[in-house]
Amino acid sequence: MGIPYDSSPNGAETTSADDPKLDDIDAVQMLVDDALDSSQRSNRRIASDERDLVEDRLESLPVYEGDDEYVRGTYVTRDSEAVALFLERED
Repeated sequence: MGIPYDSSPNGAETTSADDPKLDDIDAVQMLVDDALDSSQRSNRRIASDERDLVEDRLESLPVYEGDDEYVRGTYVTRDSEAVALFLERED
């Protein structure tokens, strides 16, 4: 899931969508694009063979603890905008 924001949290350590840890993962790139282009929460299914890679990469990125405006999560930026990324497990 990706939650779009007009900007990243003040003082938060963020990751660029162009970061080498993310730029080769199409599902993450499409999720960031979908969330920012639509200005709405976006979801994208991750193929089972890609899931471990995505999980490992996201876990290696900084996490913002959240506040009154921004949810806790990993923030990925594109230009001046940001998306909080989350992995959701399907039962």
